Amino acid sequence: MKVTRKHNYRVMIEPKGYAGYMSVSQDDRDSYDLIQCRQIEEQVGRHVDNVYRTTIDYDVEERCSHCKHYWSEDENGVPECCDTAIEEYNSKKQTV
Repeated sequence: MKVTRKHNYRVMIEPKGYAGYMSVSQDDRDSYDLIQCRQIEEQVGRHVDNVYRTTIDYDVEERCSHCKHYWSEDENGVPECCDTAIEEYNSKKQTV
């Protein structure tokens, strides 16, 4: 018989996003989100009892700087998303 056990409980807090998302760059939005998370982490440490530790976690997304598609490489490390990325890879490979 299968027994399901719940364990490793934790509380996740999601900050409010930047209200002016459409008018600022992605880098600015990411910086704002990190600042918000650090402020929340600091406030939790000051005001909440029975907290062992707080950490900031995030997702990582790799994209091509040229075409903005998700980054992918073949088995030799050559980019697969666009010709510009391939040309850049080949030019860097020749200079090494």
